[in-house]
Amino acid sequence: MGPAKDSPEARRDALEVATAFVTAMSDTSVTTDLWRDQLRPLVDDTLYRQLGGCQGCGDVDASWFNLGEPAGVATLQDSTVPVVAVADVTTSTGIIKVTMTRLSDGAPWLVGRFE
Repeated sequence: MGPAKDSPEARRDALEVATAFVTAMSDTSVTTDLWRDQLRPLVDDTLYRQLGGCQGCGDVDASWFNLGEPAGVATLQDSTVPVVAVADVTTSTGIIKVTMTRLSDGAPWLVGRFE
């Protein structure tokens, strides 16, 4: 891994992570533990804790959120740079803005914020 570079592959990976995140966040068909397990590789440590992913963090689960199912192609906002990507994911309830970061080229994109 080296310094992060903007590339078609990095942009594609960011869009895949953003869509996978919205899909996992919306999955009310699984237990809370499985829901968190699905989110873990997609989110940074801070968001994971905010979603109840630590001892004593509370009982947060997918039913708290109404993001809707992805319903179209996600797009990256123009502000995307090699280490930060902001994607708009169209869902059945509207557009979810997903902000992701990565440390270097080849490192995974991790969601740190959504709105």
